[in-house]
Amino acid sequence: RVVFSLERPRSPFSRSLVWPKLATFRMMLLVLSGLATAATYAYMLALIFARPELQTTLDTSPGWSAATVVQILGSNPALASYRHLNTVDFYFLLVYSSFLSLCLARYWPSRRWLSLLPFAAGFADLIENACVRVLLDSFPRIEEAPKSLLWGPPATVLKFVFLLSSLVAIAVGVLFSRNMEPGATKEKEF
Repeated sequence: RVVFSLERPRSPFSRSLVWPKLATFRMMLLVLSGLATAATYAYMLALIFARPELQTTLDTSPGWSAATVVQILGSNPALASYRHLNTVDFYFLLVYSSFLSLCLARYWPSRRWLSLLPFAAGFADLIENACVRVLLDSFPRIEEAPKSLLWGPPATVLKFVFLLSSLVAIAVGVLFSRNMEPGATKEKEF
């Protein structure tokens, strides 16, 4: 008789006192990274809505050209605001990558490779932020930074592709974890 179970086979470590503490630590990391992500995102939105010069950013534009950059970064107050927003965005990529990765590890424990998607988005965001920083530092002589105009737009597109993939995988994981049959057990890492 073959019995199908989604439960992991028992290991000698599952009965130890360390395993529950590790699960609690992982859940604590998930909650803390979620709070840090929400707080940073709220701060960035407050910056964007409080300053009219930040209503259009390079981070959300799929294609940059020299004319677009000059139009967006046109005034000196905008430069200071963009530098501050760019600095906060460097921190934000760390917290959202960690949070989404922990969520994917939570809902897809058997497919750990999915946890790399948010870090790929974070790496693309890092390239994008570095390109924006170079453009900010070289403004108004944008022609001195041709590689930023070359690498920035594809990094923006890749960031959104990996972010969307991560969010879809989390949504599917949440749906599958909610629609399990009563009495069935799901393999959990947390």
